[in-house]
Amino acid sequence: MKSSIEGKTYLFLLLSTTAWGFQPLTIKWLVAEWSPLAITVYRFILIGVILVAWTWHREGRRMLPDFKGLPLLCAMGLFNIGFSILQFTGLQYTTVTNCTVIGALSPALTAFLAAVFLHERLSRLAWGGIFLSLIGTLTVICHGSLADLVNLSFNPGDLLVFLAQLDWAAYTLTGGLVMKHLSPWAATSIVVLAGGIAGWFYGVFFANMHLTVLSSSALWCFGYTFLVGGLLAMLFWNMGVKGAGPSLAAIFMNLIPLVGAVSGVLFLGEQFGLVQLLGALGICGGVGLTTHSYEAADWIKRHYHLH
Repeated sequence: MKSSIEGKTYLFLLLSTTAWGFQPLTIKWLVAEWSPLAITVYRFILIGVILVAWTWHREGRRMLPDFKGLPLLCAMGLFNIGFSILQFTGLQYTTVTNCTVIGALSPALTAFLAAVFLHERLSRLAWGGIFLSLIGTLTVICHGSLADLVNLSFNPGDLLVFLAQLDWAAYTLTGGLVMKHLSPWAATSIVVLAGGIAGWFYGVFFANMHLTVLSSSALWCFGYTFLVGGLLAMLFWNMGVKGAGPSLAAIFMNLIPLVGAVSGVLFLGEQFGLVQLLGALGICGGVGLTTHSYEAADWIKRHYHLH
């Protein structure tokens, strides 16, 4: 009986991380027909409506934030929508492989920001892990070329994806403060729906956002980002974390860059060469050192699921 429960738990974690690994591929196809802002807005609104209805059914009025918590909740929402727009825009200019490899940097960046702004203590090993992760990221961004690094000759898409991970780290830290007073479901559902609505108003009145009829393939891609990479992946991840615990579940996050790289190679003919391999090893190795030696590692892993 116990092995059956463990098997289901690992399956949930595998399904959620695989879904997130494939998502940049679907976004890469989708941004050819819709703007990153439009994708973000309509994805957030659809997911937010369902999450708010589900959370209200579970929690009722307890899901409503108090007035004092609104500034942090607004900041969390801005970081959340900013992450999606930065990443989706970056995918217009870089490869799915680079996007998913750089995306593995998030836990190390979260630890770094927690040390700087929340005064969390980092061991020397954790600092070494952050440094190793950054070296791995720079390797990917500058294509392993020291000349590109010196001349700051970077792919703008890679830089946008890096900024997206920095944004996500800020979102994670802000979310940790918000969820001292709200449940994870309440906080997530409110910021997703509110972010989608705010983005819609901005897009319609200030960014001249217009929708076009999607092709059948792009429609499938949007359905994937909404249903599979959004609702189902979040549900499976939460169920997996509940059964396995945050420390064990965090190991499965290493599958995301692997799945992303494989999808880019198989479906888009991208190259996964020595530079991407060394970068991925550096990032994942550094993240491993950071999250396993950081005194607040459980805090990071507990909140990292809000992807």
